Amino acid sequence: MGILNELSNKKYNVPSDITQKRTLKYYEIVIEKGWAKYLDALTRCGPFAMRPQFVELIDILEPNKYVSNATLNSQATLILQELEKLNFISTGFLNNYKYIYLKNSAYTLVLGTKKHPYRYSFKKEFNNEKFIDSLLKVEYLLRYDDILDYSNLQNQLYTITDNVYKLIIDSQNKYNYDISAIENILSIYKNSNTMVYKNIIDYLNTTNEYNSKLGIIRTLWEYLGKEYWKISRLRNTVTKEPFYLQLNLLPSGEVTIHYIAEIIIIDTNNSLDYYQSRNNTFFYMFFDMPNNNTRNIIKNFSKERKLGNIYDNIFGYKVKIIGYDKDALIEKTNTINKAYGVSEYSPMVVKCDYIDLMNVGRYLEKSRAYNPPIFIEYVTKIEDLIKKQM
Repeated sequence: MGILNELSNKKYNVPSDITQKRTLKYYEIVIEKGWAKYLDALTRCGPFAMRPQFVELIDILEPNKYVSNATLNSQATLILQELEKLNFISTGFLNNYKYIYLKNSAYTLVLGTKKHPYRYSFKKEFNNEKFIDSLLKVEYLLRYDDILDYSNLQNQLYTITDNVYKLIIDSQNKYNYDISAIENILSIYKNSNTMVYKNIIDYLNTTNEYNSKLGIIRTLWEYLGKEYWKISRLRNTVTKEPFYLQLNLLPSGEVTIHYIAEIIIIDTNNSLDYYQSRNNTFFYMFFDMPNNNTRNIIKNFSKERKLGNIYDNIFGYKVKIIGYDKDALIEKTNTINKAYGVSEYSPMVVKCDYIDLMNVGRYLEKSRAYNPPIFIEYVTKIEDLIKKQM
């Protein structure tokens, strides 16, 4: 079941920590009108969206509700007006297109509590990178029914850890892994709303392999976990599922991993130097992983769709760029691919490719999208803010 289908059937409640009567009524109205699912979808992508995207979102979530495009558009206008009056969004114009900016109440409704990290800060978030990032994520959701979420990084490591755990249990733990330690790692992940990496790394620092045998699970979190945390700070992520994953149960009971991560770069008009630098980081991140045998993995994978000997742990990667300018995407993809096959030990297993979400380009084509400010009516204000930050 896709995310959008899940949202269509999701039930929402007024957050229990909303006590003021008038505010409480606002939340009740949004839930009763069935608008919470629209806000839910958008909060997963970022604080911004365009009105045409909102209209399409309504049509996808409720495909048979409106008999014509004219009715759909008029209803979308009314919904946006009401959401703005109720203080869940604010709106403005970019060129001739209306944009939507989610306010604090939208996140409170979706997350079910006022105790969340998001805080309304229009001046801080009103910038080229955050805006384009949000629009591309919304467009990707509409096209592929999937979320390019930074949490994909830690979620993927958790899923791999859980699968290794199940394989160990099913094989009766012949290798004598520390089951309780693995269960603690899984529990920390489930119970940590924030700082997942730090909490798991702190726990691992209280153990050592001699006393708590974790094998590849320790490598996953102590090394790849730290590197994934760094990736997320630079606004990169991975796909929801690994590009390739094979868990190998050896006769001794030990589990080894063959893994290709698909790293996502959301193109917010970064330079070619940025892409060269990011790929250098990815290259050495995987190349320097402890005991990672990357020899001939490109040849092995291209011929047999396998990475190599099951007795080795093998980690590699590929890159996908998400953007809206096809010519620029081709150029940036070619920049990444310069590293492909440069060595028989290269961890870049598959060439970089891209997804062109050209609709987003429509909203930006007349704006100063390649400079820091993008909303023309606020050019001076944003440039002043940027100068202060510098």
